[in-house]
Amino acid sequence: MGFASSFLSCPCTEPSQATSLGDFSLWQPYSAPAFASASIVSRSTARPLVSLAEATLSGVKGKNWRLYKVKPDGKCMFRALAQGLARHKGDFLATNSEEIEADQLKLAVSDILCENPARRNEFKDATYNVEHGGTGDASFTAYCRRIKSEGFWGGAAELSALSQLLKVPITVYQPESTVGYEPIVVYGQQWTMSRAGGKSRRMINLLYSSGNHYDLLV
Repeated sequence: MGFASSFLSCPCTEPSQATSLGDFSLWQPYSAPAFASASIVSRSTARPLVSLAEATLSGVKGKNWRLYKVKPDGKCMFRALAQGLARHKGDFLATNSEEIEADQLKLAVSDILCENPARRNEFKDATYNVEHGGTGDASFTAYCRRIKSEGFWGGAAELSALSQLLKVPITVYQPESTVGYEPIVVYGQQWTMSRAGGKSRRMINLLYSSGNHYDLLV
């Protein structure tokens, strides 16, 4: 069911304005959240995806990577995922857009798991991680109160929910002394397979380190 949120974790604030993740729609059939139909945040200040000043080379089993270091402000997991989604569209989020879209990802999880109990049942892995994964919450009531707070840290439950919602595979790596990075958990592996009438999705690769921090591997 994935790793516990207490093990794969990073707090959040509510979004300052609505945004959209473009091709990665957050549309939900029971009721569309406010940001689902909002216009895409302007990226006129966007820079190249990864500059040498922002990334360093490393590897995993012979594969070269660049490490995009995410701001360690408590939104790291959501920031890294937002940048990974943007990269799949050949884009790069400037700092302000990165924070806005990170907040939207957090809001999407809150909407899925807290605003409609029937909808929650569609996300069984995420629900399991909340109930049994060591999130520190005795109930969904406690979890839903905490996810809306500024001090919320994202982890396994949120990665599982977003992978399923966005139909995007996500691999989490950790540093390893001999090969650089090693995978520790994969979410949404089914989305890597080609499907009739559709196409496979590219993997988003996150690096989990220091006990509570996520960066993006590209």
